[in-house]
Amino acid sequence: MFEFIVRDPNVEQVLQYRVFLDRVSGFGENSLIDQDELQPIGQTNRPWEFRVEREQLLAKPCRKLELIVVGQFDFPDLKPVEENDIDVANWWVVSSDSVNPAECPP
Repeated sequence: MFEFIVRDPNVEQVLQYRVFLDRVSGFGENSLIDQDELQPIGQTNRPWEFRVEREQLLAKPCRKLELIVVGQFDFPDLKPVEENDIDVANWWVVSSDSVNPAECPP
């Protein structure tokens, strides 16, 4: 389970998000693992969460989760309809041990 807080001063705006696993530019839809809308709650901070199956995360020693939040996506480019109305967060998930060390790209 991954938890995040979206901070948006427009407390009445519906936001859209998408979560990708190991997204490569130009191949975003192939790595989509979650998408939804964040409904307004009347507060600047909107807590939310998404789930990624353990098997997906451990399939490779280093995985990159990417969260993109916008007011509205302009498809198929995953750009916001309104310029600069976007935020991105990344998590690196490393599965390694002393026998099989792993490193993620910088």
